Formats: sequence, structure tokens, C-alpha cells
Amino acid sequence: MKFKDSALYSAITAVLPITILIIIVNFFLPEKMGGYDLACFLIGNVLLIGGMALYSKGISVSLSPIGEKFGEYLTQKKNVFVILAAGLALGFIITIAEPDLSVLGEQLGNIKLTLILTIALGVGLFLALALLRILLKWNFTLSIMIFYAIVFILALFVDNKYIPLCFDSGGVTTGAITVPFILSFGASVAGMVGGKNKDENSFGMIAICSVGPIFMMMLLCLIFKPDVDTSIEYVSLVSAEGVANNFLSNFVKFLKEVALALAPIALSFYLFNFISFKMPKISLTRISVGLLYTYIGLALFLTGVNAAYMGTGYYIGNSLAKTGYAWVLVPIGSLVGLLIVLAEPAIGVLVKQVETISSGTIKKRTMLIALCLSMAFAVGFSMLRILLDVSIWFVIGIGYVIALGLSFFVPKVYTSIAFDSGGVASGPMTATFLLPLAIGAAEGVGTSVLNFAYGLVGTVALMPLITIQLMGLTANIIEKRSRKKNAELEKIASEEIIEFDK
Repeated sequence: MKFKDSALYSAITAVLPITILIIIVNFFLPEKMGGYDLACFLIGNVLLIGGMALYSKGISVSLSPIGEKFGEYLTQKKNVFVILAAGLALGFIITIAEPDLSVLGEQLGNIKLTLILTIALGVGLFLALALLRILLKWNFTLSIMIFYAIVFILALFVDNKYIPLCFDSGGVTTGAITVPFILSFGASVAGMVGGKNKDENSFGMIAICSVGPIFMMMLLCLIFKPDVDTSIEYVSLVSAEGVANNFLSNFVKFLKEVALALAPIALSFYLFNFISFKMPKISLTRISVGLLYTYIGLALFLTGVNAAYMGTGYYIGNSLAKTGYAWVLVPIGSLVGLLIVLAEPAIGVLVKQVETISSGTIKKRTMLIALCLSMAFAVGFSMLRILLDVSIWFVIGIGYVIALGLSFFVPKVYTSIAFDSGGVASGPMTATFLLPLAIGAAEGVGTSVLNFAYGLVGTVALMPLITIQLMGLTANIIEKRSRKKNAELEKIASEEIIEFDK
């Protein structure tokens, strides 16, 4: 294999642009990051690159095949109750220790456990609903409209200060572990059920699962009105020992957390393989090695991104906001958003599956461009929202009206992919860098963190819904024009045929 085709090369090209940008931004800060902080950032990027490479290599031979196997097994049972119960259990299990969710929980202090359990239950319930939709062949567009209508009606009764957090919870849920599992699980179930909408049904599960946490968090906030701590403590590193301790403590922590995340899935797979799957030893060994790669890779990735990016994001946001040119947060935020999507580990899984299921008609490159543009707009607008105190209702109200309205005019498969992409775009890089960037900016300008910094993840999850559907609308218009032009050419050609009498 050529180096340019390797997972390591992909990881380097994904991470290097955002690394260079942050170094350049630091150079122009009034108070630059200290030498040890900068060293911590650079070391973190090395771990992040290595982790991404291992994760990418392992995920395609571990979680994706496991998801497919479970999908095939459950569909063959042809018992709706068993399928829905399994969906509820699997959704809860894979979410409860999702690293992205843990990162968000840590930024919210004392409600971390409550947050994780509530969101996990939401994913489980709505994964069951997503399975029911496929089994009963409900229209995806109509289903997602009904679910969001329920969410917005419920939101009218929830205190406005909780709304940004509720929509953020839907974005962080679909992370590096849940995405490959649910995507392959959904594709497998759709393939087994069949039907003319098989391709459309292969997507959409991530989208529906993302609604569950929003719904459950709104119920939690409506009933219990939790006290949310939104502060981030930034401590500058002053020694090599401090840098080493920072990485060591994070690595030990994420070795435990990723083990907790993967263990239930792995144990369930091995149990079902012993009872039912009976996979050949070579396939079982391949999956086991893939799980090991995924485990080590994700632990390294999360260590690097947490040790290097969380503090850096907060420091840059806070420093820029306190200057006389806080407006620069908008273009810098847009540029960061444009580049950081390339470093989201689950993005590669999504774009690869989109190209495969669409038989190459939707290219990976096209998807990446659409996601980069949507992220640039989302982060730039989120910074503007902080500076101008724009209500989250302005974003989600107009945004979802446009997104749901577009679904009437684009091919249905684009709608399913768009709604899935929203959940996937808001991964660990968003939770550990962009959200702290927004929190630092909000604290720097003296506005409410809960009202204006939170909501960034929800905005990031919203924008691909619009961008990718616009891409589908454009493709549809071009295809119709092409068909019309070909028909006209055929008509002209037929009229020009001269018949001679014998």
C-alpha cells in the first residue's frame, strides 16, 4: 500500500491544517500561550494523529461488522417486540459510556451522571423507534417531522436557558463509537427488510437517535430544573512534569472510559457469536484485532484532544474576546470550523458508507466539501451569536423550518443522509475544542455561557441538514435539465432522419 493511501497519511492531512491555524492564531494573541502549553498542544496533536490512524484502521473491521451482524440476526428473528427491545438495550449500552458525552458531562459539573443516563435512555428509545420505522416502512421525512414537532412543542414549556443545552445533547450523542455501530446496524436491517426505499432506509437512524436526547433532556429540565455549572477551569502549565502528568492522567482516564464504552458491545458480540453467529475463527480474530486497534486508537485520540485542545480552545476564545477586536472571533471561528471537521473520526465512516450505498453517485469529496462549508457557517454564526446576544430560538426556529421545508423538494436519500450528517459532524473535536472556544468567548465578553456559548453543538448539528439537502436539490435540478436536454436532442435527431423511397 502506498503511504498516500494509508490511514496515517489521512490522519496527518486531516489534523495538520487545524494545528497550523491554531499556532498562527496564537502568534497574534496579545498574551500568547506559554511554551509548556504550546508543547502540550503539539504533543497532543501527535497522539491525535496516531489515534485517528489506529481508529480508522480498526473501526472498519470491528464495530461496523459487529453492527451488521446484530442487524442481520435481529431481523431474521421476525419478532417486532424482540427487535425493539434489543434496539432499546443496544442504544442505551453504546451511549452510556460514549466519550463525547462524558466530555460534555465534565463541563457541566454535578449533573454529569444524570445527563449521561438521561441521554442514553433517549438514544435507546429513539433507536427502537428508528427500527420500527424501517420495519413498518414509514416515510423518513414524515417521521422526522413528527419527532421534531413534538420536541418544539415541548420546548415551549421549558425555561429558555436550558434550550441550547438540550439541542447540544443531541449533537454530542452520536460520536466515535455510536456512529459506525448504528450506521452499519441500520444498513443491515434496511438490507434485510428490503423494499424500494432500501437505500433511503439505510440512513436516518443517526438522525432519529439524535432527537431522543433532545426530547429527554427537555423533560429533565422541565420537571427537575437542574442547577448547571458551566465554568471551565483553565490552568497554564509551567513545567515539563506538569505536561507529562497532564497526558498521563488523561491517558489512564480514557483507557478506562473507552474500555467501558467498548466492553458491553464486545461482550455482547462474543456471547452471541458463541450462541448463534458461529463466525469462522479467521473472521473472529480479525474483529478482535480490530477492536484492539479501535480501543488503543480512541484512547490515544481522546487523550490528545482533551489534553491539547480543551484548554487551548478556552484560552483562545477568552483572549480574543477580551481584546478590542472581538469581532475577529467570527472569521477565525469559521476557519476553525472549516478545518476541524476533517479531524472528526466518525466523519470518515459516514462519507465512506454514503459513497458505498449510493454506488458512487455521492462522492466522499463532495460530502466533505458540504460538511466543511456547513461547519464554517455554523461556528462563525455561533461566535456572532455570542457577540450580539442572539437567542438560540432564532437559530433553531429558522434553521429547522428551512431544513424540514427542503425535505419536500430533494431526493429522499439526500434528506436521510443530511439528517445523519448533522449528528456525525458534532463529534469529540467539537465537544473538546469548539465548545470551550465558545465558553471562553462568552466569559470574555461577559455574556451568559448557558444561553449563548451552549447551542454551538446544536448549531453545528443543524447546518449540514441544510447544506447537504441544498446539494441534493442542485443535483436534482441538474439531472432534470440533463434529461430534458437529452430528450430534446433525441427529438431533433429523429426529425432529421430522411427516408428515401425505394
